[in-house]
This record gives sequence, C-alpha cells and structure tokens, in this order.
Amino acid sequence: MDNWKKMFNSHQSTQFHKQSITAYENLVKIQEGGQENVIDLIDGNRKKKQVAENRAKIKPLIETVLVCGREEMSLRGHRDAGELKINNSSAKEGKFRAILKYREKGDAELRETLEQSNKRATYISPKIQK
Repeated sequence: MDNWKKMFNSHQSTQFHKQSITAYENLVKIQEGGQENVIDLIDGNRKKKQVAENRAKIKPLIETVLVCGREEMSLRGHRDAGELKINNSSAKEGKFRAILKYREKGDAELRETLEQSNKRATYISPKIQK
C-alpha cells in the first residue's frame, strides 16, 4: 500500500497532472459563468453580439405569435406566403402578417428585419408559423 502512495504523490507532482487540474478548474468556471469561453474570447465576443442581434430580430415575431395565441386568433390567411408587402394594406395576408405590418411602423428593427433580411431569414413563412 505504501507503494501506491509513492506512485500517487509522484503523479501529483507531474506537469501533466497540474495542467489537467488547471484545465478542469477553468472548465468549471466556464460552466458556472465565472469565466468566458475561449472561443468567445478569441472571437472578440462577435458570436455573443450576433446572438443578441438575432434574438432582438426574432423577439417581435414571437410576441406577435403569442398575442395571436392569447386572443385565439388564427395566424394564417389566404395569401400568407412569400414576401410581406408592407405598403400594400389591401392584401389579405392573415392576422399574423397584419399585426406585423402594424408593429413595424413603430419598430425600426422589425422593419429592417422584414425589408432587408434574406427571404429565408424573415421567419414569417407558413412553415415557420406551423
């Protein structure tokens, strides 16, 4: 048994063991939120900024879906696929799109999302609504 103690003590003093303990402690700090992830540090927090921007873009869309659900309103209309025609108020595009048109007048970020985003990145298609 004394031999095991010597081997353990010998192992504890190796550089590999010390590096492993440091790596483990850093991992625990990252998981607890006390330290930033290495990728985020290297990336200059660009990823965090992009995540925040994406959340800000999708927030009004989710809020609109929640309003429709809370009021038991259907989202879909007869012509609710394709590009949202903001300036065309006569188009019957469904309640979801009508509320988005109304909201975008006072929300510059929503307007930018609807007008300038890639067609696949507006999150207003019938498939996304389902």
